[in-house]
Amino acid sequence: MNPLEQALPRSQQATLATNTVIKSTYKLLSMTLLFSALMAAVSVAMQPPAATGLITMLGAMGLIWMVLPRYANSAAGVGVVFALLD
Repeated sequence: MNPLEQALPRSQQATLATNTVIKSTYKLLSMTLLFSALMAAVSVAMQPPAATGLITMLGAMGLIWMVLPRYANSAAGVGVVFALLD
């Protein structure tokens, strides 16, 4: 048997911690996907002018450069990510 294919023994706590992180990641991913779909539906319903896309893109870039680094390691960073999707 190839030594690289052997399963490493892990404690139950380590496995639960890994599962919790993965579950939280998928939950946040699904929330951002649903929020994006909702905002896309609102955008289609409102039919904004063409220049709106450019303005919102510039606003998102400003948030990425100025706001996101300050909140990257806190719970408020999730709110910043949702603001970027809007």
